[in-house]
Amino acid sequence: MAMKINTITALLILCALSSAAQTKTKHEQWMDDFKRTYADEVEKEKRLNIFADNLAYIEKFNSEDNGTYKLGLNQFSDLTYEEFVALHSCIKHEPVMVESGFNVTAKPPKRKRVPPSMDWRQGGAVTNVKDQGDCGSCWAFATTAAVEGILKIEKKPLISLSAQELVDCDKENDGCSSGSIFKAFDYMKKNGIAKDDDYPYKAIVGECLSNIKRAGKISGYVRVAPGEQNLLEAVAKQPVTIIIATDEKFRDYKSGIFGNGPCGPKQTLTFNHAVVVIGYGGKGENINMEELQHGSLFSKLISLTKY
Repeated sequence: MAMKINTITALLILCALSSAAQTKTKHEQWMDDFKRTYADEVEKEKRLNIFADNLAYIEKFNSEDNGTYKLGLNQFSDLTYEEFVALHSCIKHEPVMVESGFNVTAKPPKRKRVPPSMDWRQGGAVTNVKDQGDCGSCWAFATTAAVEGILKIEKKPLISLSAQELVDCDKENDGCSSGSIFKAFDYMKKNGIAKDDDYPYKAIVGECLSNIKRAGKISGYVRVAPGEQNLLEAVAKQPVTIIIATDEKFRDYKSGIFGNGPCGPKQTLTFNHAVVVIGYGGKGENINMEELQHGSLFSKLISLTKY
């Protein structure tokens, strides 16, 4: 009996060593893929352990057949979720936000008829997905994307607008350290905005170049009332900027329809990212809901709207 127990223990140790070796090999390959280096061996060991935890989380999630999407390794895989949020959150607290819901005693609003599906990419009102890099500027990308869309819908040429101008010149916001989507729209209402070609993105706060030719301007903006139907009706007219709360699955997203998240009462959520909703409806791969101006990792992320 003792020999049998010792044999089982030895096998368990060998399996653990084999798994650790495989994880270390994957980490080395990941470092090469993403050009990651560390200051010293202590930092490398720390990041390896975090990488191992994230890899185990990803593999467990994918093995459970969660249906519409898969997780995978990416450039954030050696960060804890807390580090990821601290480094990449890009939204100031928006005190005007209210909880989605309805008053059961109120008269239901008269609903507007909308198309059964909408994809503003097919309408030619969506530019390419941008990469914000290590700058917390999602607020700038998500707002310029909505303005790009409405300008195209109003029969103007589709052009990429300058997120960098907002990062440099919108002094009501904090450049690469987060911002308010409402203040960004206020800036573009007052000052207009340059083309991205004329004022390209640098992913760092620089000197404000205010004398560059204006490529577009808005006369105002409307805050969409709480409720999914209100969002649906707004997106039927144009791309719409929203802010969202994210979780570990968002960080580790790989492919498919991202259809769940940390939904709950507003008080329990941390809104930390801005995106632009570019459509709704459809089936399967045609459910294309968000252009996430977060980075090239999320250039193919698609999602159901459940906000």
